[in-house]
Amino acid sequence: MMAEVTVLHLSDIQFGAHHAFGRGELHPWDRPFEELAARLCDDLAYLRRAGCHPDVVVLSGDLTETGRASEFAAVETLVKALLTCLELGVHRLMVVPGNHDMDRFGCQKAWREAEQCGTALAKPYWPKWKPYVAFFDRLYAGTSRTFGPEGKAEPWTLFELDDLEVVAAGLNSTIAESHLKEDHYGWLTERQLQCFAKEMRRYRRRGWLRLGVLHHNLRPIDGCDSSHVRDTDKLVQHELHGMFNLILHGHTHRDGSDVLDGVPVFATGSAGVVGQERPEGLPNQYQVLQIRRNGITRWARRFDWDRRGWVGDTRVTRYGDDWRREHPHAFAFVDATFREWPNPFAGLRHYAARLSARLEAPRPAGPEVPAPDDAWIPVLAKAEAWRNPPWTGPIDEWLDHWLWYRDQPPEEPQNAEAVELTKDHVALIGPPGAGKRTAICRLARQLSSRWLADPAPEGRPLIPILVDLERVPRPPAGEEAWLDLLARTLHERPSHEDDALVAQVLRAGRVVLLVHGLERLAPPAARAQALESAAALLGAFKASAHSDLVVRNALVMTCSATCWPSASRAAADFAQVELLPLTPDLSVSFARRYHRALGKRVPPRLTRALRGELASVCDRPGPVVAACRLDSRMQRAPTPVEVRVASGLEPSNGPQAERVEP
Repeated sequence: MMAEVTVLHLSDIQFGAHHAFGRGELHPWDRPFEELAARLCDDLAYLRRAGCHPDVVVLSGDLTETGRASEFAAVETLVKALLTCLELGVHRLMVVPGNHDMDRFGCQKAWREAEQCGTALAKPYWPKWKPYVAFFDRLYAGTSRTFGPEGKAEPWTLFELDDLEVVAAGLNSTIAESHLKEDHYGWLTERQLQCFAKEMRRYRRRGWLRLGVLHHNLRPIDGCDSSHVRDTDKLVQHELHGMFNLILHGHTHRDGSDVLDGVPVFATGSAGVVGQERPEGLPNQYQVLQIRRNGITRWARRFDWDRRGWVGDTRVTRYGDDWRREHPHAFAFVDATFREWPNPFAGLRHYAARLSARLEAPRPAGPEVPAPDDAWIPVLAKAEAWRNPPWTGPIDEWLDHWLWYRDQPPEEPQNAEAVELTKDHVALIGPPGAGKRTAICRLARQLSSRWLADPAPEGRPLIPILVDLERVPRPPAGEEAWLDLLARTLHERPSHEDDALVAQVLRAGRVVLLVHGLERLAPPAARAQALESAAALLGAFKASAHSDLVVRNALVMTCSATCWPSASRAAADFAQVELLPLTPDLSVSFARRYHRALGKRVPPRLTRALRGELASVCDRPGPVVAACRLDSRMQRAPTPVEVRVASGLEPSNGPQAERVEP
C-alpha cells in the first residue's frame, strides 16, 4: 500500500547528431560531467532532498536520432546511470519507441530488396524495429518483458509492477512509420487496442493504477500537425476512461496537460535535443509526477544553459510563481494501489439492511403464507460428499457449513467431504419448485442479518449479494456486465463510486454472490458464458496480501438439472448439490409444519391425498405449498392437475388458480 506513486517522465532524448549534451571540444575530465546522465542525476539528488523520489522511470520514445546501434548504446548508458542513481531495478523502467527510433535506412533497404524479388514488404515493416528490438532485449534480459521480434511476440509491451500494484500499456504508436515521408504519423491499430483493452480490464478489477505510455500526441497541437495519432477515435471507442487512469506521451517537444475522455494526459518536452530542433523559446524539459488517489502533483524541470544545470520550470503555473502544480483528479478503481483500510464495507450497510428487510417481509399472498422464520423447508440434497446417506437438513445449513469450512478442510483431504468442501463455488441443481429459491433467499437473509449484527472486518463478515436472473433485463455476457449488474443491485442509481465499492469488497474476498435462475438464460451458450464470466470475475479478486481476511469470494448459483452447462470450463469449480424429490412422509411432514406456522392443523384429507394421488405431484416443496393453499381455499383436497397448474408445472387452458412460489 502506498500513499503515492512517483513517475520520472523523460522523452525525446535523441542521442545522435542532434543531441544537445556533451557536444563540442571538451576536455576528457569535463566530458563525464557534461553528459545528460550526470546532469539528470545531480538534479534528481536535489529533488530527493526536496521530498521527491521517483518510483518508476518512463521513457516515451525518440531515444535516438536515427535508430543506430551506437545511439542505442548511449541510451543504455543513460538508463543504467538513472537506475543506479534512483536505486531502482530494471523492472521499474518503462520504454516505448518513437518515430526517431526507427531504422529508416534498414526499412528502405528491405523495401528495395523486396521490390527486386518482385514482392512487396509487408506492413508493419518489421525491419525498421530491428535495432530497437536488439536494444530492448539487452535492456530487459532475464525478464519476461517482450517487444517482438516478428513471429514471436507483438511489437508492444505490458509493464507489470507487482510490488507497486501498477501496470502500464507500452503502446507502440510507430506502427505506420516507415522510410516514406507520407507514413510519418502515429497509428495504434485495432489489434493493439483490443489486446490492451482486455489486459487493462483485468487490472481495473484488481484495483491497480493503470498507465498508458506512447510517443505520439493523441490530438493535433495545431492545424498544421499531421503527425499525431490518427486513430485516437478507436482508443476512445474502447472506453478510454475504463482502460487508463493516466496517459503520458512526448513527440511534440513541448510540455502540456490535457483531458481526453475523462483521462488526464500529460506531455513532456524534449530532454536532450538541440535548440534548433525544439519549438522556438522552449527549453529542454522533463517532469516528475506524484500520483495520489485524488490528484497529481507535477514537478516541472527545465535546463538552464547559462547556469548549466536543471532548474524549476515556472511556466507550468498560471502566474509563473512555482514550478510545482497540483492537478486535482479522482482516480477510480485504484484501491489496491492506494488502499484505504480498515473498513471497505461501510458503504454496504444500507444494502444489507434493505436486503434483510425484503427477505424478512412475507410474500404478498394473504394470510396463507407463514412468516419466514417458520417457513422451514426440509430438503434432501445429494452431493459427492454425501452420497450415502444424503443430507437431510435445510440446504442453507449445508451452504453455511461449506462457506465457513471450505478454506479449512479436514486434515485428511482424501475424505469425500473434504473434497466437496474445498470447491470454490456451489450449484444448486433441482427441478422447478424444489426449493432452490427458498434456500438461496434463506442463506442471503441469515448472512445479511449476521453482517448487520457485526459489520466490522475483524468480525469476518460475509457480504451476500442476491441476484435474480428472472428480473435482469439482459443476460450478463461478460465480467464487466457482471460488475455493472452488482453495482445496480447494490444501488438503484449506480455511479463510478459504486463500481469502485463493489471492486473493493470483491478484492477483500468477502462476497457471497447468490444467483438464482441460470436456466432463465437462453440459448445454452448464454448460460455457459454467464457462468464462466461470473466465476472469472470473482476469481480475479483474490484476498489481498495487505489484509488478514483470507476467505475467498463465493458463488452460489441455482439451475435446473437439464440446463446446467456441465461442459463449461468453469463447471469444474462448482460443487454440484442436487435437490432430491421429497418422499410422501416428508411431504406430509412439511405440510404439518406449514399449517403449524399458520396456527392451524393439517386436514386429514390432505394427509391422505399427499400419501396417495398427490404423491407423484407433491415430490418437491413448491407443489406441497400449492396443495396446502388450495386445500385451505376449496375446503377439499385438490386434484393433481390443480396442483400442477397452481405451482406452475403445467399451463392452464382456462381459469387458473394463483401460481405459488415456494
